[in-house]
Parts: sequence; C-alpha cells; structure tokens
Amino acid sequence: MRVIIQKAANATVMSMDDMLITAIGAGLIIWVGMSRRDKQADIDFMVKHVLNYKIYHQDEENPWSKTVVESDEDILCLSEVTLYSSNMGKDKPLFHNAIDTESARV
Repeated sequence: MRVIIQKAANATVMSMDDMLITAIGAGLIIWVGMSRRDKQADIDFMVKHVLNYKIYHQDEENPWSKTVVESDEDILCLSEVTLYSSNMGKDKPLFHNAIDTESARV
C-alpha cells in the first residue's frame, strides 16, 4: 500500500455531471494506492499511521505536535491507482501491480 498525505484548506469530489459526491473542510486528503499483495493488516497499519501522524502545529514552540484527530479536522480518502503504475521502459503506464477494481471496492 502506498499513500500520499496532503493537507488541504478544503476539498470536494464532483461527479462527471457536476453532482457533489463529498466535501471536507480543512483537513487531509489521503491518496491511496493498493497493490495485489496488500492484506487487511496493511490497511489497519496505514489507518493507525495516518490517524497518529503529527502533521499539525500546536503553536510556534511545538511544531509538528498534533494529529488530524487532535486538530478536529476532516479526512478524505481517494483511490489513486497510479501510485502503483510503472512504465518499465514502455510508452504507456502499466498497472499490473495495482489491485483490481472489484477487490478495491469498499
């Protein structure tokens, strides 16, 4: 499993026909790429890691001392298959290491 953690002032996810799917205020966008080899233990580890990751400042004297939970901010998780893409010298990306669509559904 690979993730990118991105701080955001706000974020929205819209459908192709401009319908709001979900939105968050200030918080984290978690871009998640899963491989075919990932197990439930990998998911549990990453959830714990993200929730306990000290990415927020409490004050000037205590940088990087608060978690997203302690900061009472939002979390938006988005699937990102390209985190497991490779080109292996080819002219187009290959996704053979990424989890298949059906297995990735929540």
